[in-house]
Order: sequence, then C-alpha cells, then structure tokens
Amino acid sequence: MRLLTLFFIITTCTFTYSFSQTRTNNAYTKGEKLKYRIHYGFLTGGYAEIEVKNQNFFINNRQCHQLVIWGYTVGITDWVYKVKDRYESFVDEKTLLPLKHIRDVSESSYKRHDEVFFDYEKDTIYSKLHGRFPLKYETHDIVSAFFNARCIGFENAKKGDTLILQTFFDDKIFPFGMIFLGKDVISTDAGEFRCLKIRPLVQTGRVFKSKDDMTFWITDDKNHIPVLVQTELLVGSLKVDLTSYSGIRNELSRVGD
Repeated sequence: MRLLTLFFIITTCTFTYSFSQTRTNNAYTKGEKLKYRIHYGFLTGGYAEIEVKNQNFFINNRQCHQLVIWGYTVGITDWVYKVKDRYESFVDEKTLLPLKHIRDVSESSYKRHDEVFFDYEKDTIYSKLHGRFPLKYETHDIVSAFFNARCIGFENAKKGDTLILQTFFDDKIFPFGMIFLGKDVISTDAGEFRCLKIRPLVQTGRVFKSKDDMTFWITDDKNHIPVLVQTELLVGSLKVDLTSYSGIRNELSRVGD
C-alpha cells in the first residue's frame, strides 16, 4: 500500500454544487507549515509536512506560490515498506491554477520522478516521462487541488451535499466523489478544533472494506487546514494527525480560544 500517496490524494478536493467556488486566496500565505504524524494506534508509521515556501517564483512571467507536500516512513514501517515521497506544485497566485508539478517518489521498489507542465494556451499537459495529454481548464495536480480547495467557501454547504475532485495523477484525470457530513469537534496532537467533516466515496476491495471506511476533518474557519484523516483498512486502522502548525494566515477554530 502506498501509505503517503494515500494521504496526499485524500487531502485534495475541488468542491462543486452548493459550495461557493471563489478563486480568491484567503486561506493560506507564504511561510505556512503543517506537520502530521501517520500512525496505527500507538505505532507511528511516518510523518508528513505541507508547506508554502517563502520565496518568490516566476514561470512564464507569472508569479507563483511554491507548494510542497512530502512525507516518509519511520520505525518498523520503514523497515517493512520504506517510503520517501515529495510532491511540489508551482501555482499561479492570481488564478490558483498549476503551471508546473514535480513528483518525486520512492516507495519500496517503486521509484518515479516526473515533471509536469500545464499549458493553458495550448490546452495541453506535458509530462517529461509520458508526453502530452489534453488539458481541461479546471484540472489540477494533487497539490494545487488541495490548496485550491482550501479557498472554497462552505457557507451554503448542507449535510449530504456531494463534492467532486478532478485532478491529474498517474497520467490520468480522476474524479473523486465526496460527501459533506456536517460539523464536528476533533481533538488532535496539536489541540482541539471545530471542524468540517468530509467522507470520500472510495473504491472498495483491495484496500477498503466499505465506502464508509475513510473520513477526514478540516478546520471550520478561513484556513480549512486538514487536522485529522481516519481510514479503516483491511489490515487495520490508519490515522493522519496534525501535530503542529506555523505561519497560518487566519485565526484557527481552536476550541477554547
């Protein structure tokens, strides 16, 4: 199982239907850093980080945010199935759309390094490994989709509303269905937060026992940072738990603050 890739995919989502699709970034800023612990019960299997780099970058004369998600295994998990993954996206600060994506993964014997470029004038995605693919305007890579989703409003969202993810990953565009389940209060290693509760519509079988096996929570504020992911797998239960944060743009929905 690709442990960290699973985390990256389930924290990316583009919302539609009754959700406000503003393209204004009021959610994150340069210097933000989120840290997570990936664990099975008390056993820590790895760590992950999400970061907005402080530097200014330009691609095709467009000013970009450099967005990074990376993670690695530790302990017995590292010995059994060593993982060291890094994903980067260079996102246009005005449109919030990706211009360049870097994927550098090492998962046991599986290795892959690719650079992907998004050309909106030619409606083309270009992968250094596998060539050209058609580009739809709202297509994201898995990192830019995550940050784009954080900018979308939940003001009109109702329990049971359906959500859609569209992202370019592994040379294909994948739609992922999700359901908004309402609000909750969640305790994490970084504190207790008022949250929005989301459940992806996952494929059952090899990894998941049922369509209800995965749930994640994001803060119920303007930041929309993921604080907890909980997954019931065929081989046990997995959690991705927020441990620390810094450089947050807005006030967090911490309980007691």
